[in-house]
Amino acid sequence: MAAAVIATRRGLICAKTTTVHDQAGTPIVVSPHSERPPGRTYWISGPVTQVFEGELA
Repeated sequence: MAAAVIATRRGLICAKTTTVHDQAGTPIVVSPHSERPPGRTYWISGPVTQVFEGELA
């Protein structure tokens, strides 16, 4: 995801939504935030898995 953000900021790829894949092949979507300054804030979306549950005492 960081590589997609840096490539976008350097103009190596388009500044729109980009899909990257993690080592397991899961697609992760990186999109620029539409309400923030261009190239500064991004949304990252993809599948979510709960891996831990706890209670703060």
